[in-house]
Amino acid sequence: MAQSDLPQQISEQLARTLRRKDPDAQIRVKRTSLGWLYLSITTSCFNGQALVEREQLIDEILTTMNLSLGGYPFADYVLLTPQDATHQNPSPPIQLPLWSEILMAPEPDIAVPLG
Repeated sequence: MAQSDLPQQISEQLARTLRRKDPDAQIRVKRTSLGWLYLSITTSCFNGQALVEREQLIDEILTTMNLSLGGYPFADYVLLTPQDATHQNPSPPIQLPLWSEILMAPEPDIAVPLG
C-alpha cells in the first residue's frame, strides 16, 4: 500500500461500508505536513451512539486495512452525526502550526524576495 494513496484508500473503504446504511455519509481525510492524517466523518450511522461506540464502528472498518483510530497515521478525528455537525461552529477555529511542523515543512516552491 503506497503511502501517498493511503488517505484515498481509507476514504474509499469507509465510504463503501458506511454508505450502505447512509448514502449521504461524508468522509474527509486530510494529510498534515508531517504525514499524519486528520479524519472527519459525518453520518447518520452514528445516531444514538456514544463516542466509544462510534470509534468501535470505525475501528472495525479500519481493521480490514490493519489500521485503527488510536494509532499511526491518525493525528486526530471527528465522528459526528448530521445533527452534531449542524450544531458545531460553521468555521473551524484557526489552528496555528506547531514549531516542529513549521521546521519540518517542505521548502516553498516559489522564492520569496527579501525586500
